Amino acid sequence: MEESTDIEIIDVSDQSFQKDVIERSSQKPVLVDFWASWCAPCRALHPILEQAVRRESGRVVLARVNTDENPRISMEMGIRGIPDVRMFKDGRVVDQFVGVQPPEMVRNFIRKHVPSQAQMLAEKAFALKEEGQHQLALSLLQEAAALDPKDSGIRLLYAGALLESPEGHDEAERILSTIHEGEEGWEQAEALRFELEMARRVAAAGSREEILRRGRADDASCDDLFTLAALHVTEKNYREALEVLLAMIKRDRHWKSDLARKSMIKIFERVGIRSPLSDEYRSKLAAILY
Repeated sequence: MEESTDIEIIDVSDQSFQKDVIERSSQKPVLVDFWASWCAPCRALHPILEQAVRRESGRVVLARVNTDENPRISMEMGIRGIPDVRMFKDGRVVDQFVGVQPPEMVRNFIRKHVPSQAQMLAEKAFALKEEGQHQLALSLLQEAAALDPKDSGIRLLYAGALLESPEGHDEAERILSTIHEGEEGWEQAEALRFELEMARRVAAAGSREEILRRGRADDASCDDLFTLAALHVTEKNYREALEVLLAMIKRDRHWKSDLARKSMIKIFERVGIRSPLSDEYRSKLAAILY
């Protein structure tokens, strides 16, 4: 693996610890090496730490604190033996080890807390998606999924983005089929499968205006109403979808093997089983059924 020269190795003092470690760790992980010049194990560990950090291509900062020159922060951190290495994230220590460790152990220690290139791409894609830059976000998620095909979280983000256009439905279905019951992400995959079913129904039903017209007509059929509910689901208007499904149950609770009620439960799972919206509509559903 090629090592990066784009890394940060800084010497930290009592005065700069707050800014260089505590505050900085809210932006990226900071690996702090507490050492002293007289400590032979510390000197042996230095190149191991530096090489491991270089492999992370700038995704982690290596901060060095000389305990002899900075007794205040060493005392506050409770340093009793050196080398003492601690990983800081979001202003606090999340992991540590003491003494010289072999290179593989140090690399694994860092990787537990440093996002991979794929994860960084996915985070950037999520931010772009929130800004409305759908196509660019989709491209980054595709790249991230290719970089780390075993990361179910990235696959789920990619599948969710693909749902937003009919052209992506088949690929979304393929991705979701790779996540099986009992695996991490299964419940989220199930929720996305439901949204995929609803999105496909909407895509096959015609224009948004036509779906609204038929679903809001006085003589709307249960099929028309269900397609309207599906449209609301695809647009994340879950309250409106629940209202439509509730109206369907009042009209024909057994329509298509209880599909409206089952869809309400799927929405409860999507927004949170114990969310205020779920609690409200679970009570309304119970009032009809019981």
